[in-house]
Amino acid sequence: MNMLLIAISAILGSLWGISDNEWWIAPIILMPLVWAFAKDRLIAGLTLAVYVLIATRGFIDGSAMYFAMAKWQGILLWLAAASVWLVLGSICWFQSVKRRVLIGMPLWLALLSLPPFMIVGWANPLFATALLLPQNPIVQTSNGFTAHNTNFKIGTYGNKTTSLRYLQRHWQMQSQLDEKSTVDIYPESVGSFMDNFVLSHWQRQLVNYPHKTVLIGGFDWQGNQPQAVIFAITDKDKKIVYRQRVPMTAGMYNPIKSNGFIANWFGNSTADINGKKVGFAICFEYVTVFPIVQLALEKPDIIIAPTSIWWSPKQLQNAQIQSLKLAARLWQKPVLLSINGEK
Repeated sequence: MNMLLIAISAILGSLWGISDNEWWIAPIILMPLVWAFAKDRLIAGLTLAVYVLIATRGFIDGSAMYFAMAKWQGILLWLAAASVWLVLGSICWFQSVKRRVLIGMPLWLALLSLPPFMIVGWANPLFATALLLPQNPIVQTSNGFTAHNTNFKIGTYGNKTTSLRYLQRHWQMQSQLDEKSTVDIYPESVGSFMDNFVLSHWQRQLVNYPHKTVLIGGFDWQGNQPQAVIFAITDKDKKIVYRQRVPMTAGMYNPIKSNGFIANWFGNSTADINGKKVGFAICFEYVTVFPIVQLALEKPDIIIAPTSIWWSPKQLQNAQIQSLKLAARLWQKPVLLSINGEK
């Protein structure tokens, strides 16, 4: 029986990233029941740990590619994240089946949705419940907003390049400005560390587009710590309109590193852009439950979802798109996906 439960957990975890079709993960709604059938704490914890290890299997190669770390380091991070599921699955288990179902099950599901546990709460089975809601499509254009796929691999943290090449990347993006749209949306991080010189260069370009606002992902420094942000640029103004709430765990957000990315967990998830209440969710923020629910409660008119996935294995790309499609069902607002990379 124990081996059967663990095998089922592995099968359910494998459905994350098997395709970018969100219906593949419908069976994971059964994962809490698999946990509830465990006859002791250890097996209960192992069912969750095995499930999330398989669900996040692309993280090992992904972390090595994105953060230029050795594969063994990626394996340690992968195991560390699963250990949280192991511990929570064990301590939330009760001998009484009634208490296990009525108290333990909701408890570990909720804990993996809330700070600080949410930073390892990828593939939360609660995502599957979104399939009960009507489909809300993800689009590239909506109401004067245009989302760009840059199709070039730039803007990642730690990317080394010359000043000229950096400017050439911005010139390339500027060449993609849409004459008809009022808001152009560029992906996560493509602006990199944008200083006043680069921002002013964008403003000079936008003199030819006085009706337009450019939203572009980049980084800002807070002391010696970087933070992922979204800049809003017009011919007359330039400012940060969003600071990422949940950076990618371990590689970006690491509380034990003095120069790790800042997590703005409870910051605003919306901003006024051209008279519309625009919601933001960057990359990792739509693979964990809390940022999705927080944004839904703020009731924006439109949501933009910029990401940078050129570096990641196909499994992670598919899992992220699956999560975004499920998040869109909860939001029930127009969702624009802006990608750095080919998808």
